[in-house]
Amino acid sequence: MPYMEIAIALVFASAFAKGGEMEARSGRRNHGLLWAALSLLVTALVVVVLGRGAAWLILAQLALFVAIGAVRVFLAERST
Repeated sequence: MPYMEIAIALVFASAFAKGGEMEARSGRRNHGLLWAALSLLVTALVVVVLGRGAAWLILAQLALFVAIGAVRVFLAERST
């Protein structure tokens, strides 16, 4: 059983959910649940589909963080 990957997935999903809640404090919509779901989807893709380990999982989660940030910047620029 891949206990390390499960632990990493739970930590990152929790962090993304909390990040969405923190962003919602500034008057925006709470996307924490969506971000946590994307984090779990990335975990499933990396571990189950690709068969990679913990290091790849952490890199994929960091890439998701950068992608969410890029989308947020793009949407903010578009709305102004």
